[in-house]
Amino acid sequence: MPFPTSIFVQSSRFTEVREIGQGACGMVYYAKDNLGRSVAVKEALPSTRNFIDAQSRFARESQILAAIQHPNIVSVYHLEEDLQSHELYLIYEYVSGGSLGAYLDAHGPLDESQATAVAIDICNGLEAIWQEHIVHRDVKPSNM
Repeated sequence: MPFPTSIFVQSSRFTEVREIGQGACGMVYYAKDNLGRSVAVKEALPSTRNFIDAQSRFARESQILAAIQHPNIVSVYHLEEDLQSHELYLIYEYVSGGSLGAYLDAHGPLDESQATAVAIDICNGLEAIWQEHIVHRDVKPSNM
């Protein structure tokens, strides 16, 4: 079942659920968690093609991001699994404003000072990841 009909939403652990995007394994949702935090929820459903790969990718991604605390890297709060359906939900810090890719699509190229500031922020985040001996293999505007 998609996240809005999951046991986690039905039990009121998450409220105010709405779609905000499409991920490789399923939808991405905005929600409020039971502590009142705004969160992004990425789902991986067993019906998804390559679900086994998604399971290992979600586990790896959650462990890596949970270990890195940096202002230019989104925080991971939880990796949840519905034990009956085996659905996976990766619970992230919600960052408003959309991606760099969406911004560029809507507004066109950045001017030199904006591009420099954005590039510095991206490089600082990538440096923090590199310090953990991790190489980010999907650097693109839609992931920034």
